[in-house]
Amino acid sequence: MLKLPVFTPPRLFKVALVGAAHSGRAELRKALLESQATQANPAALEVTVAQDADFPNQHFDVILLMGLDLPSAREGGLQDQTWRARLQQANLPFQVIYGWGPARLRNAWAALARLLPVAPFALENRATQSRWQLHCEKCSDGDCEHRLFTALQRKKQSAAEKSGA
Repeated sequence: MLKLPVFTPPRLFKVALVGAAHSGRAELRKALLESQATQANPAALEVTVAQDADFPNQHFDVILLMGLDLPSAREGGLQDQTWRARLQQANLPFQVIYGWGPARLRNAWAALARLLPVAPFALENRATQSRWQLHCEKCSDGDCEHRLFTALQRKKQSAAEKSGA
């Protein structure tokens, strides 16, 4: 009897795009879906622009929080803080994505490559790319963002203490 190889379909990775209104969630979703076939090892992605109401009831493999660097999103600070607090309280890992146009798409693919349990994605020239080559405000690295804003807060506190003293 001939034994046929077992075909295992690719796993569907669920990606949530969250963030303030006008932060580029829908545009990034479209760009990710259009560009996934161009990746060296394309995977099946289900990319959802998650809404406040349905977010807690769904499971996602990766959560990408849109940064507020787009001009249209700059008024979304309160919504951004709410999303961050919700994600942190639920102990859900997430990555903040910054950049305009192609830069945001590259940063999203870089985050997906780092965050998915089985990284099916390969960035162009990955061997020559380093996590730290990009500018801090655009690298989409949560640790880097934390250090940047912590340093800015310290500077602000220090300036306030000097002017009040």
